[in-house]
Amino acid sequence: MHFSIVAVLLMLLQTASTSPLSHHLRQYSSSSSRPVYYGYFVDNWNVYFNGQKINDATASSFKDLGDGYGKDSWSVYYLGKKIDSATAASFNTLSPYTGYAKDSWNVYYLSTKLNGASSSSFKSLGYGYGKDSWNVYYLGIKIHNASASSFQLLLPFDGYSKDSWNVYYLNTQVTGASSASFQSLGNGYGKDSWSTYYLGKKM
Repeated sequence: MHFSIVAVLLMLLQTASTSPLSHHLRQYSSSSSRPVYYGYFVDNWNVYFNGQKINDATASSFKDLGDGYGKDSWSVYYLGKKIDSATAASFNTLSPYTGYAKDSWNVYYLSTKLNGASSSSFKSLGYGYGKDSWNVYYLGIKIHNASASSFQLLLPFDGYSKDSWNVYYLNTQVTGASSASFQSLGNGYGKDSWSTYYLGKKM
């Protein structure tokens, strides 16, 4: 539920954008964007998020980690709700921050554990992308067939990325596009040696 709330708020904030990507569900307009929330408050006895007491949170050890996250000596919280599987001692958010965090054993997108993701090798790439040694993710969803070892975002970034074999727009493979020659042109456009594309579709 928290994911959908954040997504809706960020969509509203991006309606003024002139980029073609503003017409898509994008949570982050740049690698430095942050989810929308008010924050934590700690008094001598209790911890609160947006005015609501967090049951069982320990005020004496609680830390606001930023980006909606907080933790005490035993638990981790996102938007005031406990992340049941997270380990507080090793939990941290990943930079550039676009939703990803991890502890010694698991990787999380917002408050959701990414099943199968490798904590030891996971990196945030910005713009909602992340990868470990084997897979690439966009907004916490694995990109089918993407090669982690060669995956890169294309600049100027406007939704395009590629690996050694394929080109992608957001999390979707661009059919027929040549990875070797593909370039991002900005404003939703891209091209390879043979064709021009707009929002991932051949023109």
